[in-house]
Amino acid sequence: MLRDLILDLTPNLLGQFYFHTGINLIRTRRGPLPIEDLRRICVLATAGIGNLVMLTPMLFELRTKLPATQLDLVVSDDTVKGLLDGTDMVDQIWVTSEDRR
Repeated sequence: MLRDLILDLTPNLLGQFYFHTGINLIRTRRGPLPIEDLRRICVLATAGIGNLVMLTPMLFELRTKLPATQLDLVVSDDTVKGLLDGTDMVDQIWVTSEDRR
């Protein structure tokens, strides 16, 4: 219970601290991000099959341009996972759990 309370309040407290004091808690990068230095990319595709179909060209380009980068995909259910299972477009597919009892 205490853990849940802390996890619920922490983002709000940090946000208020940031906006009231103006102190930046996250280091910002100067200049463009060197894309060839990326080691891992995680794509969230939890909206369903239609959006995943529209994301496939992007996944293909990421795989083509960055072959050494670990490419993970988060999907909403096993049906959506089945579309890309067995392809070399992504390295790992994670399925979120909709049933949170």
